[in-house]
Amino acid sequence: MNEIDTENYKNLVRAAFLLQSDQPQEPVDTIYLHGLSEGMINSTEPNLFEIAVDYLKSKKSESISFNGSDGEGMPPQNQPGTAWPGKDFYLSHFTEASVEPKLLIPTGPGLHTRDEADKFINLAQQMGWRSAAILSVGYHSVRSMSCMVAAMETNNYFLEAHFIVPPSTDAWSPMLGSQGVQETNTFTEITEKEIPNVFKYWERGGANPPDSWRSGYAVPSEYLFHYLQYRREIVDQQRFPLFPL
Repeated sequence: MNEIDTENYKNLVRAAFLLQSDQPQEPVDTIYLHGLSEGMINSTEPNLFEIAVDYLKSKKSESISFNGSDGEGMPPQNQPGTAWPGKDFYLSHFTEASVEPKLLIPTGPGLHTRDEADKFINLAQQMGWRSAAILSVGYHSVRSMSCMVAAMETNNYFLEAHFIVPPSTDAWSPMLGSQGVQETNTFTEITEKEIPNVFKYWERGGANPPDSWRSGYAVPSEYLFHYLQYRREIVDQQRFPLFPL
């Protein structure tokens, strides 16, 4: 393992530990759910739909927001329902749980994690949201939040975002993985897909900041840590970073 990989792994562990206990201490304006396969949603206990509904009904969130695409992703998974079931699948489950339609707010269509983040931040700015809980399977936490911070900086709109890690996950529960391409499970997805993806996003986003993350990647680890440490001040001042890194 070379020196760069060693440092990446150290930062990945740091980021994962920080985000495992990052739940908001106050009610948020919305809880946002990434576009996920049905197997991903049901790999947790409670499942992700149940977590989102509980946040709403227990007054920990004022709304539920989610990817507004019809399930299309990156080519060749660019047809409705090929990457994930789509917004209507989400709407039907939340409606069955007796969530009022006015509290279900889809974003513009997002085709991948960074695109989802941009569409969510666009919606947050339109709605005037100042806080959010980001909900997905636990191993998405680092990539999701790295993309969210990059999207905030790119769109020049900052809110207090916290990642929600489900309380329990069946690591061997079968599911369709990223972009709905193949059947996998959490254990396999972490090692074979997620770790390389995080490193790729960090490397490309850190090549020439901030231009490199504005072109569609994530902030590198040092900027993620800066956001997590100074989140409240960044939102109050609407400025990032607060000082040169």
